[in-house]
Order: sequence, then C-alpha cells, then structure tokens
Amino acid sequence: MARMLLVALLVLTACHRHRDPEAGPAASDAAPRGYDFYVDQFAGDDTYPGTMELPFRTITRGLKAAGAWQKVKVQPGLYGWGEEFPIVVPENVTLIGDEAFGAGVVTIAGAGRLPDPFYRYWAALDPRAGSAIVGFTISNETIMLVDGLFVGVFLRAGGIVLRGNQITKHRHIGIYFGAGSTDAWIQRNLVSQNGTGVIFEDPEGESAGSRLEQNEITENSYGVRFAAPGGDLGGGPAGSLGQNVLARNTNYDLAYKLSGGVFPTTRPTIYARDNYWDHVPPSISTEDETSDIYNVHGADFDTSGALLAE
Repeated sequence: MARMLLVALLVLTACHRHRDPEAGPAASDAAPRGYDFYVDQFAGDDTYPGTMELPFRTITRGLKAAGAWQKVKVQPGLYGWGEEFPIVVPENVTLIGDEAFGAGVVTIAGAGRLPDPFYRYWAALDPRAGSAIVGFTISNETIMLVDGLFVGVFLRAGGIVLRGNQITKHRHIGIYFGAGSTDAWIQRNLVSQNGTGVIFEDPEGESAGSRLEQNEITENSYGVRFAAPGGDLGGGPAGSLGQNVLARNTNYDLAYKLSGGVFPTTRPTIYARDNYWDHVPPSISTEDETSDIYNVHGADFDTSGALLAE
C-alpha cells in the first residue's frame, strides 16, 4: 500500500511540474500576498504556475496567464531574451515592477514589429485598453539593421496608465500616442535619452483627453512634440497638475509641428501650466528649433506658472 501511494504521488508531481505553459493556472495556483501572478528571471520557469514560490520566468508568460483586473508582479532582473516583443499588456491588467524603489531595478529591453497598420513601428510594449505599467526601466540600445521607427511604449488604446517608469534609449520615440490613445494617465516617469521623448500623432486628436503630470522629460534630442492635437501637460481640460520638467533637451522642449495630412480647423491651445523650463518665461520661436517652444504651425501655448528647472 505504501509503495502504491508513493507511485501515485510521483505521478501527480510530474503532471504538475509539466503543465502546458499555454494553459491557464489551476484555481489552487492563485498567487498569494497581493498579486495574481509572479515573474522571476532567475528563479522562475514558464512551466510553473506563477505563484510567489513557483514564478514564471518571462513577462510574456505572466501576461498570457493574466485576466482582466489581475496584477502581474515582476521581480528584479533584465527581461529581454525569451520575451515576445512587442510585449502586449492585456486589457485591464496591471504589470508591476519596482515602483517603490524607483525604476532601474526591473528592466525590459528589446523591441518587436507592430502589426498592420502600424507595421513601420518597432516597440518594446504595446499595452491594451485600461492596462497599467508601473515601475520599470524600458529601453532598447540594440542596433537593429531594419527599416522602421523604434518606440518604447506605443499607445493605441484608451485609459492606459504609465507610472514610475524610466523610458530611455529608444532611437526614435519614448512614448508614442497614436489613434485611439484616449484618456491616458502618464505620471512620474523619467523620459530621457530618446530621439523624441513624447509624440502625439493621432490625426483625430483622441489623445487630447490624456494627462501628463510630474514627469521628467529631459536629455532627449527633442522633448514633447504635438504632431497632431494632443494631451494636457498642465492646467488643461484633462486636469493635469503639470509639474513636469520640460528642460535640457538638445533641441526644443515642446513643439507644435504637425505631421503631413494633419490640418486642424481651429487654432489649438496647448496647456502646459506649472511646469519647469530652461527659461522663465519659456523662449518661443517659429524658426529656431532649439528654443524652449518651437511653434511651427501656429498654436497658442498656456505656460502660466512656469518655474526654472534646476
């Protein structure tokens, strides 16, 4: 009898350890202590159930397991090899790194081509509606000999939250607002050492309901570009607190420079109150792209409450 029990136990254990990684976790595998699933580059394995004790190894696997309103906790490490780029964060799923101690401990590094109609873009992260990305360094220093534009986070859905991240070293764009990027909340991120830090390029202007507050957008080649009507940088209709650092970019810190085919019917107002600049009041020019504000296509800028950046 004892021998039969031992054999049965070994069979059950083998079945558990070799669960199909594409299958969802069993109900008894729910991760304890505040998160639904865990990822650990060093201690994890994608055949595990994703608990704290038996975490997944890749972020991709953790996000495939997660459903709406669930949280995936990622332990410190460099996540690139073995991931499927661009990493898709499903609708209403929260991906959490190390917000409490600042970005830099949990790093996502890489990029993958987006599907049509965004085929010319390569991105690290492609979040879906209502998702949140919190506490990561998101970078791509790899030199890829392919055509296209390289982006850190590509926004094309509504209600996305980016908080407490460091978005850095993307050849072309740190954060891209495309069609459908409504009501995003971009807070307390460091956006630096990118080609352009942030760009709004939705021809329908749906990103106008998004708010950016308490971010540092600095040391990029270009800061924030409105290539179409876009979000609230402070004191506008979306309710942004401002308090962004828009300074120390190589060229402009803020620009209204439309993309081809974008023709607004009215003169827009870009709200950027209560922010930190290289100059007070911010310098503005229609010809010099190294000014604080580069106003190529004739917007009105509300920069009241401007403060000098340190």
